[in-house]
Formats: sequence, C-alpha cells, structure tokens
Amino acid sequence: MALQAVILETLAGGGIIRDQHGHILSAFSSFYGFRTNMQAEAMALLEGLHLCISLGIQYIKVELDSLFLLNVINRESRCPWRIDELIARARVALRQASFELTHCYRETNVAADSLAKRAVSSGDLKVFDALSLPTLTTGLCKLDSRQYPYIRYVRV
Repeated sequence: MALQAVILETLAGGGIIRDQHGHILSAFSSFYGFRTNMQAEAMALLEGLHLCISLGIQYIKVELDSLFLLNVINRESRCPWRIDELIARARVALRQASFELTHCYRETNVAADSLAKRAVSSGDLKVFDALSLPTLTTGLCKLDSRQYPYIRYVRV
C-alpha cells in the first residue's frame, strides 16, 4: 500500500499585469483558503489569465515561478488530479489570446508574492490599478522595472 500525505495550507495568490515598458496596468490579490500549493499556483494563473483577457490584452507574456506548473500546462509533466480542472480551464483561456509562458525564479517574482501575502493576512480578493496598489508592492515593482537585484534574507 502506498500512502501520500497532502498538506493543506491557508494560501493565496497574486499577480501583476504590466505593459511592455514595465508600467503597471492592473494587479490582483486573492485569498484561496485551505489548498495545496499547486492548487493555489494554478488558481492564480487562471485568475491572471482572466484578468488579462478582461482588459483586452492581446499578447501576454506570463512569468510563472512554478516550473512544475509550467511543465503541466505545456504537457511536459503529468497533471495532478487535484488541479486537472483548473489546468483545463487555463488551457481554454490560453487559446483566447496570444500567450507566451516562461519560467522565472521565485526571487524575481517578489512583487506578486507580496500581493499573495497581503491576501493571506486580509482574507479577501482585491483587484488593483496602478494608483491603488499597496506601497510595498509599488516599490518592489519600481525596483523590478529598473532591474535592481532582489536579495532574499533568510533568518538562521
């Protein structure tokens, strides 16, 4: 008999929509409740795709910090049953515009991560424009658009 433990955590997602110059068009911060990490990643992807489509954006470059999710979307890895429906819905959304999916390291995704952390603490869903974005996220986006490196500090 094989057993697999599934860890459910209180999770959230966040994403930032920018134009080709790095200017913020929109962003989201969503609380998902008790989910697996992969469910939260897939839900955030789907939410970001729907936001782009609702804004009428025709060409979209998506940067995912989950290489496994990227491989699942590209059919290079087997899709876990827990996210099968979310992946199917994401693939439908991907056909509605021209999308390019790429992997980025977690350290380059800190601005979106700050929105996910905001949602965990607030427990809500919020869509932002450039003027209503939280101050911390705005600062991280400015550093990112200027290509400043982000150094993650780890407490020992």
